Amino acid sequence: MEDDGKVLLKVGTLEWWLLATLPPLVAAAATWLEHLILGNDKWTPNHAHYSSYSEGSIIQTANLMLNYILRPMRHESFYKKYTGKRFMKVNILVRDEF
Repeated sequence: MEDDGKVLLKVGTLEWWLLATLPPLVAAAATWLEHLILGNDKWTPNHAHYSSYSEGSIIQTANLMLNYILRPMRHESFYKKYTGKRFMKVNILVRDEF
């Protein structure tokens, strides 16, 4: 589900701890979290090769992203945008999954 990835990538622009993080690392962490949401918890050698990040190197960034999502909302417009019908209420799905 690509909308899950959109929510997770957007977190990288909203969470101030992630602003200095390299965009490919944020994208790799978003991909890793999306795989967890979809029930695929394996980060294969292909994932590591094409993203240039091992599973161990993205855990900290993914943790920051997940903490942002699970905390009480700071940006109401972000929450409302991704809980609407257009994005299939993906923000609720991500919050409920974790």
